[in-house]
Amino acid sequence: MQLKLAPQPKELTADDVRWQCNPSIFDFEDTKTLSPSYEIIGQERALEAIKTGIGIKAPGYNIYIAGLSGTGKATTVQKMIQSFSEVCPKLFDYAYVNNFDDPDRPILLVFPSGTAKEFKKDMSGFITYLKERIPLLLESDGYLSKRKSVYEKYKEQERRMITIFEKKLEKDGFSLAEVQDGETIKPQIVPILNKKPVPLHLFAQYIAEGKLTEAKAQKIAEKYQSYHEELVSVFKKGMKLNTEMQGIVDTIEREEVRALVEGASKT
Repeated sequence: MQLKLAPQPKELTADDVRWQCNPSIFDFEDTKTLSPSYEIIGQERALEAIKTGIGIKAPGYNIYIAGLSGTGKATTVQKMIQSFSEVCPKLFDYAYVNNFDDPDRPILLVFPSGTAKEFKKDMSGFITYLKERIPLLLESDGYLSKRKSVYEKYKEQERRMITIFEKKLEKDGFSLAEVQDGETIKPQIVPILNKKPVPLHLFAQYIAEGKLTEAKAQKIAEKYQSYHEELVSVFKKGMKLNTEMQGIVDTIEREEVRALVEGASKT
């Protein structure tokens, strides 16, 4: 079998191999009006990497560039750094501080660049100062005198309320005693029989011994229940007075501390 020769390619003419630039694609009249380009042609990825490196505003990052001498590496990087410095936005320091009204939403503070560390240093010294001064403040004669005045005022109201209730019990043949209940001491109403306090659980024995009639025991038990409910009410009022008293003491303490903080911040 005879093989056929491959066809010869068409020969190119001079017009086929000649490239002509269409001047209509340019938007300038003369190259004299253009600034020279310092970019490395055909190295788009390298240029993007350099831009990324220059844009990192943090210590410890470096850019390594390799290539033949005379290809414009240093000039390109220098021009890129200059262009970045011209458009670089103003930098600030950002610091978050505690939000005492809403601890889950800290407050953002903005400082001129490089000054946040000074703020942190000042706050650290300020906190140390307060740790030393606040305990002394809460032991001062002025603060203790104010707190004592509040305590005495409310304790007097509580004593007066209990005294009135005790006199009411005494007129009706009862007494107010303190009974140990575990590790706590609780007030308890006790009937008085023959000038002696007699708990209700002994009434059955007194009735059996003829020292107390069932009718009188029933009457005393009914009065006891009524006074017991009143005792609970008096106890709740006492707790309310203590809560109000502690609230006023806490307010005085906050005002004293606030005055200390304001005075220290001014100096």
